Amino acid sequence: MLTYQQALIETASRLKESGSTTPELDALLLLCHVTGKDRIGVYATPKEPLTSEEYSKFDNLVGRREKAEPMAYILGEKGFWEFDLKVRKGVLIPRPDTESLVEAILDIHKDRNAELNILELGVGTGAIILSLLHEMPNAKGLGVDVSPDALACAEENAEANNLDDRLTLRASSWFDNVSEDGFDVIVSTPPYIRTDDIPNLMRDVAHHEPSLALDGGNDGLDAYRHIIDEAPAKLKAGGLLAFEIGYDQADDLKKLLKDSGNFTPAVIVKDLAEHDRVVLAHRL
Repeated sequence: MLTYQQALIETASRLKESGSTTPELDALLLLCHVTGKDRIGVYATPKEPLTSEEYSKFDNLVGRREKAEPMAYILGEKGFWEFDLKVRKGVLIPRPDTESLVEAILDIHKDRNAELNILELGVGTGAIILSLLHEMPNAKGLGVDVSPDALACAEENAEANNLDDRLTLRASSWFDNVSEDGFDVIVSTPPYIRTDDIPNLMRDVAHHEPSLALDGGNDGLDAYRHIIDEAPAKLKAGGLLAFEIGYDQADDLKKLLKDSGNFTPAVIVKDLAEHDRVVLAHRL
């Protein structure tokens, strides 16, 4: 039976051939997942053999990764903010860049004890709204999504992090099932990939993540138009509308918000890679 060291070497080679850009890391994380050891534990016992049960499970997971299935789906979790969030197929995987959106909202609402009422459109795993509720203990949130898988995932994450008492989850396509108004913050990471660009995305994304959470229409702006049109009726005066955007969409969003006549001039925030990532505007 393979030792840990042999498993790491052989698996990294397999994954490199299949197109993984991080084959050594993938191999290590899969081995840790199967054996229940952390990275130090694996490296400290290179000659320890995998049991037959461990090998069978490990080989199955490696096969899934060879088909470009995202590591987050294979491992069932993804780190975001201060959480290890549960992730499942059919739900968009949280991206590190999205933390810029959380930070931007917190930079505006510096009073962490404020009793804010927050709406997230397209809640997904709950990464954004749970992070905001975690940082603002008196805030309450409503998260909506059209996907039953996403709502179930967000509910699991809210319960696991003891935030379910301040988060309501509801099935809704954008505002369709949102009767409430007077929100202090409306936040969304809507689908913003141009339809024709989706086949050119990395295999992990194009072949495995839900197109519903990726496809923003011909110009990538369909969801933004819809939200900008309806958000004023749901935001209180001075309330914040916060979006994550694609790296080349800042000018388009500025124009959409300006043309609506309902918002202050948009502010653009960059991510750690210095790409335009967040758009912020307040309701007039």
